[in-house]
This record gives sequence, C-alpha cells and structure tokens, in this order.
Amino acid sequence: FRPIITVEEKKLLLLVFQKFVRACKDFNVTFFLYGGTLLGSFRHHDLIPWDDDIDVFVPAREKHILRRALSPLNYTGYLLYQPLDKPWKFYWNKTKTLLHKPFRWPYVDIFFYEDNATHIFDQQIEYRASFAYRKVDVFPLTVRPFAGAFLPVPCNTDRVLRQNYSPNLCSSQRFSHRTETLPAWGPHLIIPCKRLHDVYPFVHRQWSHTGNLVTEEVKIGATTFHSVQLHVHC
Repeated sequence: FRPIITVEEKKLLLLVFQKFVRACKDFNVTFFLYGGTLLGSFRHHDLIPWDDDIDVFVPAREKHILRRALSPLNYTGYLLYQPLDKPWKFYWNKTKTLLHKPFRWPYVDIFFYEDNATHIFDQQIEYRASFAYRKVDVFPLTVRPFAGAFLPVPCNTDRVLRQNYSPNLCSSQRFSHRTETLPAWGPHLIIPCKRLHDVYPFVHRQWSHTGNLVTEEVKIGATTFHSVQLHVHC
C-alpha cells in the first residue's frame, strides 16, 4: 500500500487528464469517472494513493466525437492510442516509459459503454456482465471532488461502486500500468481501510437529518484537510 508514483509523475498524469477533460467539455463528449478512479473520488477525493492511472467511461456511440476532440492535441505531443477491441489510451508522448508499447505512461484509460433500455455495460466482452449498471443509478450524472476539481460521476456512486468494490476494504495494486506487468512488490492484499486511516487521506461522511445532503470530510487520523457538502441526487 505504498505510493507507486512520484509527485512529479502524478502531476503529469493529472495534466494529461486535464487536457482530456477540457477537450471533452469543448466538444460535449459525455464521460464520467470509472473503476478505481471513481473509487478514489468516493474514498479519497483523489487518486487511490497507490494507484497509477485514471479510468473514465465514455459512450461507445461518441467515439468519433472523442477522436475529433482529442486530435488537435497531437501537435503538442498528446496522443490517442485507439485499439479496436480494448480501452483507448490518451497520453503524452514525450515520456520515456513503455518504449516497447504503442503508447506511453502515464495515461488516461478510456473505457466505452453500450446501453439498452435499462442498463449501461462495458463494451469489452469479458467485462460486460460484471460491469453493467442500472441507468437509474447512473443518470443524471452529478459531480464530486477529484484531485481539486469537481468531475462527472454516476448519480448513485455508492451503489454503482458496490457492484464491483467494497469501499471499506482496501485492495493493493493488482497491475502496474507503468510497466504493463503484474506488480513486483509482493502478493495482492485486501485489508480493512481503517488500518490506513492514520496513513492516507480518507473521506468521512455525515448525512443531514433529511438525508438529501452529505458532508464529506477528508482526514488523516484526527486531522481534517478539507470538507465539502454534496446534494444526494438519487
């Protein structure tokens, strides 16, 4: 559960993500935080402290718009890797990582979803069944804190997350995106997150008596770093 990226590497990752977010807003591309990044927002208001990439979910029908939104950034070194049957990756090509791959790290992992009348689901066949969510839990999208910004998330983030994760259990990194390999720092571990409350920032929640407002405080141990009030939308 040690941080696996440096402060400078995290700054670069967030800069790449900032470019992605701005382009999506300029071209009205729908996206929201997904996977470990959504869990990081919910539990830390930031990346999971031992994570090393950013995951987003985009409608598959908007692929062509996303491609058009990101293509002007090619001239400044921000490129889009677009495999046919895997997540796309948006990255800065000036880094010296993953030189044996057609992309570089750090990157934004772009997953795509399809939908039917009631659900959205990951476009990848192997994830379609386990990463499927009720539309009433996802839409309308709302925003919540992530790395100093307020970014789109499912309206019922808690319910969406609990389909695939236990927010109260902390899982060590299963995969190193820096090297695109299994991590070299030992076996995968799952522990109660409360064992890390004195080490890393965690979100603590208090609901209003009406249940439609929640105060989220980010604390390490007994020290509060910031707090926000969020409306409960669904």
